[in-house]
Amino acid sequence: MEKLEILQEDGAKTGVVMERYEAHMAGALHGVIRVYVTRIREGHLEFLIQKRSRSKASYPGYYDTACAGHIDAGDCAVQTAVREMKEELGILAQPGDLTYLFCQSNDWLETSGEKAFTDYERDTIFWYQKPVITEKLVLQKEEVESVAWYDAGELEIWAKRKDSHISFTSREFARVLSKINNLLRQAEKKES
Repeated sequence: MEKLEILQEDGAKTGVVMERYEAHMAGALHGVIRVYVTRIREGHLEFLIQKRSRSKASYPGYYDTACAGHIDAGDCAVQTAVREMKEELGILAQPGDLTYLFCQSNDWLETSGEKAFTDYERDTIFWYQKPVITEKLVLQKEEVESVAWYDAGELEIWAKRKDSHISFTSREFARVLSKINNLLRQAEKKES
């Protein structure tokens, strides 16, 4: 069973540990990581997006960030991101390969799966930009049905549609896109 550390509003650990199901049923704040993987192709920023397995309890068959996962009790966000990238995609990332973008808290009534629950998450968002060869990815079938690259502009429009079947919000994606574009501009200035 997955054990999660319950958090305070500011992200500090409370010392309380609950099983994942229990935390969801109680609507208890817990940690989650989300990793956005990008590449530049023909001058355009693209995002690697996964289609979640249809057997998932929440958002089955929906589109999501390249990888995401709950932070197990005793782990930190970056450890979880490295572990999830390996488990879900077969990417052997190192902690230094991940760029921290921001943290956000979200709560909503989750109704996409078999049983409704209040999901109350503190998401730590990372960016991974090392080269990824799609054909060499090893997808965890229980988690990921498929992956594909999507143009940032098209994805931004898609995320705004109410029927998008995307599990991240358009607000989150706009913030991610803004942060990544700023970091890319800064890197470009350093090179010139």
